Amino acid sequence: MKTFLLLFTLLHICFQTIAAQNSHSLSDVLALTVLNNPELDAFNYDLRAADAGLLQAGILPNPELSVELENIDSPRYIQTTFLLSQLIELGGKRKAREQLAKCERSKIALDYE
Repeated sequence: MKTFLLLFTLLHICFQTIAAQNSHSLSDVLALTVLNNPELDAFNYDLRAADAGLLQAGILPNPELSVELENIDSPRYIQTTFLLSQLIELGGKRKAREQLAKCERSKIALDYE
């Protein structure tokens, strides 16, 4: 029991000397809290993901190439078909997708603030 009290007293004295050496104002403590908050650090990644989504929303879809083979069991009459297709968006779908991505990014920014 005596060793516990002695240890507690020594720790208390050490913390008092450390606290006396490093006196911080309330604004310093709040700034350190905001900088080291893991929940606020996650918003940085959310904002970067929203920026990437905004960039991706404005890009045209990739063309597709498909290959089809018929009559494979007969080597004389193999028919090969190549199909190249490109999606053409109508009705302002890309603009709507970009607007949605902008709204999602601004929502994340407001949540951060």
